[in-house]
Amino acid sequence: MAAACLTRLALEDLDQLMAIAKRHPDDPVAQIRAIVTAAATKVTQPGYRGWLLSNLEAEISDQDHPIRRVSKLYKTRLRDHLIETARHAGFGAPASLADGLLLLIEGVGASWHSLGAVGPAANLTLNCELLMQGHRAVAHAA
Repeated sequence: MAAACLTRLALEDLDQLMAIAKRHPDDPVAQIRAIVTAAATKVTQPGYRGWLLSNLEAEISDQDHPIRRVSKLYKTRLRDHLIETARHAGFGAPASLADGLLLLIEGVGASWHSLGAVGPAANLTLNCELLMQGHRAVAHAA
């Protein structure tokens, strides 16, 4: 039952990614910025308590647990989407950029438990911009 509810929430979140892509069909950098902005907005909402799937993963050690499988599928799809978007944007090392973006977004969720909406949460957008700038430099140097 819980896995089914989480699957529905994960699919809704992935649908939001597709909606972002449709709003910026010819601008993959704008797509990445919109994804980051959506994450930054979520962490400032009342009642935010970290990324639900990540919080649950931390409590469930069984890798075959249905909730862990839902989380892995969701995060794999999110990563794949970011890689493809970064590739279309012409960034150097698109998989590395996607991983960096995921680390920043996941890190905001983890640090929120101690620091709330300040610190990493307040700087998510800036740090993602800096990461993209570094990857642009890699693409230009190649």
